[in-house]
Parts: sequence; structure tokens; C-alpha cells
Amino acid sequence: SRTQRSLVCWFGIRGIGSIYYATAAFGSGLLAAGEGSRIVWIVVVAVCVSIVLHGASAASLTRRMVRGAEGEPERPEPSGRTLA
Repeated sequence: SRTQRSLVCWFGIRGIGSIYYATAAFGSGLLAAGEGSRIVWIVVVAVCVSIVLHGASAASLTRRMVRGAEGEPERPEPSGRTLA
């Protein structure tokens, strides 16, 4: 359903790509001296903020999804077509 897809998008894998690219850039020597440390800390902070935001929103969003699955009608998906 649309709600389930939205939840997967919100709670999907977070930070793995950022960690991978930061370590790849760091390991390949693409970063100037001192930049590597800054990039790593930016990634660490971004992942930590993501964990906090997702943790804080998990219970309410999951309750909303369960309520929708128990019979509350969901809005139909937009078809992408416009009426002219």
C-alpha cells in the first residue's frame, strides 16, 4: 500500500551509502589533509541525527500504519494524469 511504501522510504537503510562514500574518498586519497576528518565527522553527525529522528517518529508512524491496515480507507494513488 501507499502507507507501507512511505514507511519503507522513511525507515529504509540510512547512512550506509554515506559511510561507504566517505570511507572510499578517505581511503583513495581524494581528500586534502584535514578534510578526511571533517567529512567523517559530518557523516557521523548526520547518521546520529537520522537515528534520533527515526527513533522518535517510529512509534507514531507505525501506529498510523496499523490503524490504516485495520480498515481505514487509504486515499487512492494519483494516476499522474491531469484533467484538462
